[in-house]
Amino acid sequence: MAASQRMFGKIMVLAVLLSQSALLYAQRTASDAIHHSLNVVINPAIQYIAVEDTITLPESLNTRNLSFLLNENLNIVDSSTRVEASGRADSSAAIGINSTGADTAGSNRYELTLPSRSRNRLELSYEGMIHQPTQQNSAQYSQSFSETSGIIEDLGVYLSGASLWVPNFQDYLVTFDLQVEFTGGYDSWTAVSQGRSTGENAWSETNPMEEIYLVAADFTTYSMSAADVDMLVYLRQPDSNLANKYLDATPVSYTHLRAHET
Repeated sequence: MAASQRMFGKIMVLAVLLSQSALLYAQRTASDAIHHSLNVVINPAIQYIAVEDTITLPESLNTRNLSFLLNENLNIVDSSTRVEASGRADSSAAIGINSTGADTAGSNRYELTLPSRSRNRLELSYEGMIHQPTQQNSAQYSQSFSETSGIIEDLGVYLSGASLWVPNFQDYLVTFDLQVEFTGGYDSWTAVSQGRSTGENAWSETNPMEEIYLVAADFTTYSMSAADVDMLVYLRQPDSNLANKYLDATPVSYTHLRAHET
C-alpha cells in the first residue's frame, strides 16, 4: 500500500475546540497577530487550490514595507497593491509546531509597499497545485508515520504551516476565519481546522496561533459538548464506538490541562 494510502486510510482527526479562554498563547492578544480572512476553493481530483485572502495587519507592525513567503507552486493572480517576487526563499527553516525544516515546502519570497490609505490591509488571490507525496519518516519501523509538507488529492487534504499555503510573515502569530468550498464532485467532504466551527466547512480562530491547518476528507462527524468546550471527532469510516472512546476521554484530559494552567 502506498504511503499516501496508509496516511489517509488511517487518518483520524480529533478536534477539541476551545472557548475564548484558549490555552495556547494565552498571554498573547489578537491585536498583536495578523488576521487572515480566507475563502478557499479546492478540487481534490486535480490537486488544485484557490485562495482569496484578506489580510489585516496589527498596529505593532509599524511599517509599509513588507515581505512574505508563499508556496512556490502557488501563483498570485490578483492583489490590492503591487506585489513583486524577489526570489526563492530558504526552505530549510522549520515553520509550524510540528515542522522539522526538512518537510517545509519550497517557497518564493514576495515584497510589497502598502499605500498609506490601506496601511493595515492587503488583499491577495492566488492558486495552484499542492501535492508532495507522503514519505515514511523512518525506514526502520513499519509503523512509523508518513510525512508531507502538504498534499491535496482524492484521498484527502492536509495543509499546515509547513505547506506555506497561507502568506507567511514569519515573525507574527495569526488569527483567522476560513470558508472552504469543494468542487469536482467532492461536495460531501468536510473541512477541519482550529478554533470554532461557524458553519458548514467554516472555522474561526480568535486566539493567536503559529499556523493554520486545513484537513479535509469525506469524514463522518461525531460531537459532544462539556462546559465551555465543543468536542468533535472526525473519522474516515463510521465507528460510533471508537468516536465515543475519544469523546469520553477528552473532558478528562482537558480538565487536567486546565488545572495545570491555573
